[in-house]
Amino acid sequence: MKRSQTLRLVFLTLVNDRVARSLINCILPYIVVRFHLSGLMLGLIMASITLTSAVSAPIAGRLSDRCGRRKTLLGCLGISTVGMSIFGFASTVPALFTGRLVDGIGGGSEATSEAVIADITPRKDQTKTFGLVAMASVIGLIVGPGLGGLFASLNVRLPVWIASIMLFLNVILIAAGFQETRRSDSPKQPFALVERSWPKLIGFA
Repeated sequence: MKRSQTLRLVFLTLVNDRVARSLINCILPYIVVRFHLSGLMLGLIMASITLTSAVSAPIAGRLSDRCGRRKTLLGCLGISTVGMSIFGFASTVPALFTGRLVDGIGGGSEATSEAVIADITPRKDQTKTFGLVAMASVIGLIVGPGLGGLFASLNVRLPVWIASIMLFLNVILIAAGFQETRRSDSPKQPFALVERSWPKLIGFA
């Protein structure tokens, strides 16, 4: 696969991911009312994804070094799809927490996407190319809430269902169109480095 094709695929995957995650922002008031949540509880639910993302991102990076970018991307995106689906069908507060925590475990897709960009981009162009990650986040923050509001006007659960579908489409995109970018002769990073970093990551989260 050509470098430009790989970059377009990774960018599309990141945009889908960011849009899907921001779709649910507009239904937060509905969640508060339905589950009788306090502001603190809602904050904890929405922040829980950050905790597992902070822990899973470096692990995903090491896994992508050892097992390959494609397998790691598929795993992360698949886990995110499951987490979003749990959140969408949740009928209890613990289920809401579970969905967000599981979704966060799949948060290593961004770190793996950055590794893909580093694999295929000459060093002199990496700063410019890594801007795609930031651009995808901006597009998600702009487009996602608006679309989420449109979907919520039809059914308040529709934004979460659409988000789950979009994340699953990412799995299909990577499975069907992505070719491994990590060279077989690249050095493998030891997991020991990740294990030693866990306390710092948890403290930061």
